[in-house]
Amino acid sequence: MKKILLTFAAMLSFSATTLAQSIAIIPDANADELQGIGLSRDGRFVCGSTYNYDGFIANWTTGEVKVLAAEDLVYGCELRSVSNTGVATGFDGPAITVDLAGNKTKLTEDESIGECITSDGTLVVGSMTSETYYTHACYWKDGVLTMLPEPTSEEIGFEVSGSSAKYVSADGSVIVGQVIDNMASYPAIVWTLGEDGTYTLNLLSKGMFTDDWDDYETPYVTFTATGVSSNGRYIALTLQTNATSADAWDYRSTIGRYDLQEGTIEEAETDGSSEYSSCGIADDGTVVGYGGGWMERVGFIWKPGSSTMVTLSSEYPTITKLASYDSILSNTVIGISADGNYIMGFGMDPETYVYETYVLDRNLATGISSAAADAKEVKEVARYTIDGAKISTPSKGLNIVKMSDGTTKKVIVK
Repeated sequence: MKKILLTFAAMLSFSATTLAQSIAIIPDANADELQGIGLSRDGRFVCGSTYNYDGFIANWTTGEVKVLAAEDLVYGCELRSVSNTGVATGFDGPAITVDLAGNKTKLTEDESIGECITSDGTLVVGSMTSETYYTHACYWKDGVLTMLPEPTSEEIGFEVSGSSAKYVSADGSVIVGQVIDNMASYPAIVWTLGEDGTYTLNLLSKGMFTDDWDDYETPYVTFTATGVSSNGRYIALTLQTNATSADAWDYRSTIGRYDLQEGTIEEAETDGSSEYSSCGIADDGTVVGYGGGWMERVGFIWKPGSSTMVTLSSEYPTITKLASYDSILSNTVIGISADGNYIMGFGMDPETYVYETYVLDRNLATGISSAAADAKEVKEVARYTIDGAKISTPSKGLNIVKMSDGTTKKVIVK
């Protein structure tokens, strides 16, 4: 049986003409079925795993690809994040780093995972597995292991059985992760670097997430971080809103953007007919991801200043490779570069059922202009409490702010 999660096979050969096109296929001359999982912040490097559970790292601008044979025959090798210097991190038994030449370094001999790496490749965040098989958030700075503070159940307000550090800003000043809750929805937490060189824990999910389905005051039953912008300002979220009462089954799947600087949450508007997952976020807050079922999955982009997400096929109608369902099945968008110029994802040829990993160059792509919308100034027009009462000034707790473009923000007032 093929590995379903993030499976790719790019049978097309790489040529210089690829660089002149708006979309490039990661070369897969040996039919390893490359599974792209990580995109470097500058958009040059892609890393991931193969059908045979080996790891790979590639520079798509030169066509160079290195496949790393797995030593761990049980879990295999998987590379999850790659720096601008071409160094990737992941696991092959324990957490590792590896470069395009195939030079591999084990960060520890114990069971662990490297999840994300800084732009210069000097700091890796991830998790260590305890004797009780729970994971606990940590980081390696220049190869030295340090455990990150973990919230207790009493501190955060719901059951905690471990944690993991999943994403890190370009300079390592912001680490975004998750706690292991009893619903396996992995609520978001954040660590910020202080002047003394240590990280302080931010209980981001406190008051936002509930594991009690009889609690209708807390806004979300899924509040999972799926990425952090390179500048450390924005966090991409996958959300499921809570029902308002026992009789109101109005749970809704959507994506969100949390502004750490302003302490605000924005939700993309949806019709509630599909589930959505965000996968990456650029420095300006542009979010990418996918929605729909496995075969019907389509990639989307959600721009700042817009209340709704749009499919890549509608954003770039001239690129037939992105056409939903006709030219690509299961179009799963995985990442976006820091400047937002490059988007990486994968999809399946509907005739051959062969997976292809692509990198889209938005500078070369012909899209639909939104310059007029982007230039329009957006202002606050109304503010409400969580129970819907209109207020004229900020009120302590969660405020709902309506903007002039029709979008709403959730603002935490302390």
